[in-house]
Amino acid sequence: MPVKPKEVLSVSEKIIKHFTIAFLVSFILLLGGSIKASAVAPITPHGTARFESATATIDTTNNSVRYQKIWDKAVQAWNQTGVFEFVPTTDSDAQVTTSTNSGLGGAYTGMTYITTGSDGYIQHTESELNPQTLKVYRYSTSEMVNVAEHELGHSIGLLHNPNRASVMFAANRYYSIQAVDSKSVQQLYTTQADRIAISNKKIIFRDPVNIK
Repeated sequence: MPVKPKEVLSVSEKIIKHFTIAFLVSFILLLGGSIKASAVAPITPHGTARFESATATIDTTNNSVRYQKIWDKAVQAWNQTGVFEFVPTTDSDAQVTTSTNSGLGGAYTGMTYITTGSDGYIQHTESELNPQTLKVYRYSTSEMVNVAEHELGHSIGLLHNPNRASVMFAANRYYSIQAVDSKSVQQLYTTQADRIAISNKKIIFRDPVNIK
């Protein structure tokens, strides 16, 4: 039985074959890269309650000199993100008020209280820091500012982030505002506010101490 001769590829056929293999490999790598790139960490959670626009007046003057500076630094940090603007005021009708309260309980570094209207927009927020807990657990000034940024994040409309690398981690101590936080604010302020049936709603965020 005669032996079938081996197939001989021309130079052009070899080039086409090599090009096809290279293209398939490149496509697979590109597809894999796209999948990997899309699997990014999720942004900080947010609700639907928000201010009518990405700006709010804020009063930080109802504090000691030390804590007013802490709140002012937190305000500056949020304003520098470009996604929300706090406008300082001393008017009694400020949309956001800040203060300190050592009676919050030893387990909490701060709390924020949010009141929304029937249109779903935030009407007023109150953010508090707990000087007693911050002192007992030896928070540095920069760590106190991080906690203040966290409370203001609630005032804007952000919820807690289970990821520690976020200013909105429930027991945050070490992180300032991150990209996952500012991106969430951008997303929140392009969504429609939640219209609720009752005339107003009060939301309370309690933020625990981080002893580590």
